[in-house]
Amino acid sequence: MALEPTVLKTTLLTCFKTMTSDTDFSNGIANACSIYCGTASISTNDAGAVSGGAFAGTGTGTGIICVPTIAFGYISAACVLMPTLGDAADNYLADQLAIGLHSMVSAGTITTAVTGILTPPPPATPTPYGGAATGKITCSYTALAQGLKDCFESMRNPPEGSTKDGDELFAEKLSELFTDYLTAGTVSTNGQGNLAGSVGNGTVS
Repeated sequence: MALEPTVLKTTLLTCFKTMTSDTDFSNGIANACSIYCGTASISTNDAGAVSGGAFAGTGTGTGIICVPTIAFGYISAACVLMPTLGDAADNYLADQLAIGLHSMVSAGTITTAVTGILTPPPPATPTPYGGAATGKITCSYTALAQGLKDCFESMRNPPEGSTKDGDELFAEKLSELFTDYLTAGTVSTNGQGNLAGSVGNGTVS
């Protein structure tokens, strides 16, 4: 599997078209983005000194496993406060949306299956080797927050000739921005069990 923005857009748009409360809005975004994280493809390059010698290989996995209630807390709290903020409300929501999603992803976990070559001390010869690794993804939410602010500005002042309503524009931009946020991140993993000592670095797609 891999990240596909149109899939997230469809899920978000369904939420926006059917929501009847701020709770529906907050839950819808948090759950949709959490599920979407679970479709990411993980790739790493792994290497290090393990118990049997020097290891080098690659890791693959599917999904950043996230807890949606983390994002929900930020988004729902922002919705409560927005009516008191006047013209600053949209920018505040953009920041809290970005921080909430970022907090959810930062707390998420990644597991990869690692395969490669173990080079033991001489006179032993190199041999195929592998195991499991676990880790996290590190991302920056700055572009996500700014992109949401720009999106909300476009929703307030639609470009001339635009045929998209606010729900569609928001769903489209959030899905694109969140995908860019994830794919710009860096995956870091540590080998487990027989691969203890191996470190992986990579990306999601």
